[in-house]
Amino acid sequence: MNDNFYSYFKVLLLSAVLSGCGSGEDLPNEKPVLTSPEEAVFPQTRTGTVYTIVGLDPDGDKLSYSISGPDASSFLVDQFTGELSFRVAPNVDDPGSIDGDNFYFIDVTVEDPSSESDTKMVIVEVSRYDPDGPYLFDDGTAFLGPDTIAALDPSILESIALTATEIRTVPDKRYPNDVATEVYIFEALYGQSLAVEIVVNTQIKPFAQAEQQAELYAKILGQLDPMLIQGINTVFIHPGDPLFSGPVGSIIAHIGRAETDYIPRGVLEEVMAHEAIHASIDPLYWNAGPWVRAQKSDVNFVTKYSRDFPEREDLAESYVSYLMVKKANRNSPSLVKRIQEDIPNRIQFFKNIGL
Repeated sequence: MNDNFYSYFKVLLLSAVLSGCGSGEDLPNEKPVLTSPEEAVFPQTRTGTVYTIVGLDPDGDKLSYSISGPDASSFLVDQFTGELSFRVAPNVDDPGSIDGDNFYFIDVTVEDPSSESDTKMVIVEVSRYDPDGPYLFDDGTAFLGPDTIAALDPSILESIALTATEIRTVPDKRYPNDVATEVYIFEALYGQSLAVEIVVNTQIKPFAQAEQQAELYAKILGQLDPMLIQGINTVFIHPGDPLFSGPVGSIIAHIGRAETDYIPRGVLEEVMAHEAIHASIDPLYWNAGPWVRAQKSDVNFVTKYSRDFPEREDLAESYVSYLMVKKANRNSPSLVKRIQEDIPNRIQFFKNIGL
């Protein structure tokens, strides 16, 4: 190869370099784009990062983040990471938003070094409960301590007697609506001048068995705290195997479920305690300040069931675990310790209301 060839090659190489540099002219800057969502839900029991502003820059520039808007003063933002946190821990019962509710409106902005930016509005909702929050046990508390209430424990039941046989429209979980059916009506009398009507479906035959069922459930009711009995007007007893339930003022029991599930597992009394809370205590406290504060203070739920249905099931699930602590000598020490350590405020709540 001669010198002319190398000279020609150098010219080509220099031309390519100059071309790549744009003859000294920079490519136009492209603005960053926000990619984070337009809303976030933050349970009041959580701490730390509420929302993270995320931006994408086509030029690969280092980005910075900021916030503005009506509720911006409620938050702190890390300008380098885009992480937002509340200045003061939120409280759904005492909202700090400018509108006085639990929805916070902010404008989030991402900016590159050339002051190119992108902005959008984000709504942060503060919720009372955490759908992904921690809980202690997978099983319901009625099934954790089968010896918490024993069959031979004393009952304040004083007498039970048949008072009538009649057609009555009653709740029966085998059907979607109340049904008219023939029933035996028993009156159960308890100490402290308490009385509960025990309604037994006449499909439970013979009468001796119906009477036996009435006596069984009346006795179990008498083993519960009198405060629970005060809020219960009626216990309905039917054949079949639907789960028990505790609508306000009553308990609905199905003897098929009891005989094939609850009694063999030794938890019939604990299930009745659970439903008695629904019938008598839920209407008074499920959304009341003392209970809500106890829930918030504990953070943990006692079971997955109470975590998944916090307004409907947490009181009843927590109460049975409270009974397990009260009767610690009948339950696993490690289980009792865990309950005491993880839901102390719920335990104190039950003590405070006299249970």
